[in-house]
Order: sequence, then C-alpha cells, then structure tokens
Amino acid sequence: MPYIVVIFFFLFGLCAGSFLNVLICRLPLGESAAAGRSKCVSCGRTIAKYDLVPVLSYFILRGRCRSCGARISPRYPFVEILTGLLFALLAIFRKDIFSAALFSLFAAALVAVAFIDFRHRIVPNGIVVFMLIIGAALTVFGKDMPRSERIIGLFCASVPLFVLSLIVPGSMGMGDVKLMAAGGLILGWKIVLFSFITGSVIAAAAGLFVAGKSRDGLRASIPFAPFLSAAMIFGLFFGEAATDWYLRLLLR
Repeated sequence: MPYIVVIFFFLFGLCAGSFLNVLICRLPLGESAAAGRSKCVSCGRTIAKYDLVPVLSYFILRGRCRSCGARISPRYPFVEILTGLLFALLAIFRKDIFSAALFSLFAAALVAVAFIDFRHRIVPNGIVVFMLIIGAALTVFGKDMPRSERIIGLFCASVPLFVLSLIVPGSMGMGDVKLMAAGGLILGWKIVLFSFITGSVIAAAAGLFVAGKSRDGLRASIPFAPFLSAAMIFGLFFGEAATDWYLRLLLR
C-alpha cells in the first residue's frame, strides 16, 4: 500500500491504543468505555484534553500526573505504540484496505483481551461479540479464503476446548472457548489451529516456569488468553506460511 496509507494506519492505531487503555481499565470494573472523561487513577481528577495525546503526552509529563505527580504506568504508551505498529504492519502485509482495517481491529481487540485477562483473568463478552462481528463481515465480504474455512474455524479449536472444560472442570475458562471461536471465524481453521497449538505450547512452558518459581508448584495457574492472543497476532502475519511449512514437513 502507499506510504501515506501506512502512516494513516499507524496514527489511527495510536489513537486506537489510547482507547484500548480505557477499555483495559474500565471493562473489568463493569464500567462503560464511553462513561465520561478519563481520570487519574490516583487523585481522581479529570485529565485535560491536551494531556491525552497518544504517547507524546506521556513523555511530556515524564510519566507523571500533572495534578498530583503520581506515576503513570508505562503500559499506556506501550499499548499505544504496540497498536500503532500492528496497524501499520497490517497495512503493509494486507493487499487491500478493507481486510487491513478489519484485521487491524481484530489485532486491537486481541491486545485488549491479553492485558485484561493477564490482570483480571476474564475475557469480556463485549470484546468477543466485537470480534464475531468482524468475523461475520470477513465471511460475507472477504475474498482471502473460502467461507467454509472460516465456518470450520469457528468450531475447530473452540469445541475441543469446550469439551476439555467439561471433562476437567476448572481446566479451561469459557472466555478462552469464546475467544478461539471468534478467532477461528476471522482467521480460518488452518491459522487458528496453528495459533492454538503455538499458544498452548508457549503457555505450557510458561506454566512450568511459574510452577518452578511458585510456592504452589504445579497448582500455580497462569492466564491462557494472553498466549492465545499473542499466537493469533503472530498468525495474522505468518500463520499461513508457517502452516504450509509444517504441513509440507509432515507430508514428506
């Protein structure tokens, strides 16, 4: 795509990242993202509009609230920069603006899910519904894969997770099941299976590491959705190539 489009996607991604920070803070508390202006979490004062410029405001303020001087989490500029880069990269990787825009929104939703689940161990239903709407739009209007691949993707990873949750109660949250259903509708069955396997392997390795460091040992638990989200973001860029390579390796 033209450089001007990539730059636009990057700037829009920065703004989207700023909105994601609001979602990450408010959704776990049951608050609406549209419920009033942003406030400092320390002193409660409303943040001025000129202090809400993505990334730039954080560095101008040197990472502190203008009113009370409390430290602002570096998560805020990190999420903004990460989202901006993802949007820009998807504008480069995808051939048309329509798919680049929808996949960018999907990537943004995955970023929000990863941070929310990491801290609160929940996958908000509102974000999953948003993903399903993206998946429906791609299924109807997308030309990157047959519709059947997306329909199969809706079930191929989510159903095994659901069955596992029934066989081993407490082993899997319904949020993870719904996340993989929405992800499968967007990515198709090949990439979502690749993402599921990749995320599971990395999560298992991380779980063993945490178990070794924790007093609870193997009883220590870690959130699953951040690993699934990271694997699906990777799948957006390299999933098709990685899946083809893996299948060629198996069929030799």
